[in-house]
Amino acid sequence: MDRLKKYNLRLRCLSVLLAVSLAEMEKNFGTNKPVRVALHPSSANRLAIGFIDGSIRFCDFDLSKTEFQILASRKLKRAVRELSFSNDGEQLFAACENRALCVYNIEANKRTRCIQKSHDHKINALFVLPNASIKHRQIVTGDEFGEVNYFIQTFFLNKNEDGGGLKSIGDDQ
Repeated sequence: MDRLKKYNLRLRCLSVLLAVSLAEMEKNFGTNKPVRVALHPSSANRLAIGFIDGSIRFCDFDLSKTEFQILASRKLKRAVRELSFSNDGEQLFAACENRALCVYNIEANKRTRCIQKSHDHKINALFVLPNASIKHRQIVTGDEFGEVNYFIQTFFLNKNEDGGGLKSIGDDQ
């Protein structure tokens, strides 16, 4: 079963479970409204929620015990437009209303990279492509005017340091 079919099956199962447990388990975020949800690729009970005020919350939930726990949170300057986990689940990619594309390390709860002006217009789509190799990840974003950007996240490992960066592939960048 390919990755997309597995993901769609997980989404359907989760939506059925959530519908069954909706009356029992409800999380009220007050006036802060969730606008995006990303499911962790390998942990069935973990998700990230993006809010209209720019907050991102990493959460665990247990439908059998009707528990919902916020593990960590981060804050963007503007509203969250899109969220997506990396294929290994170690990073979260977030697109913001101010056109920023940010990368978060889930384990450390830290922002590792941010491209402030990743598009000319507001981003409304973000997708992490399957890993092409061990050394980089590929991210595709789209904006409200139909522009599609392709990013490669590279990793450099040395004896004394590890780091990486996002590189945009295109005519103008």
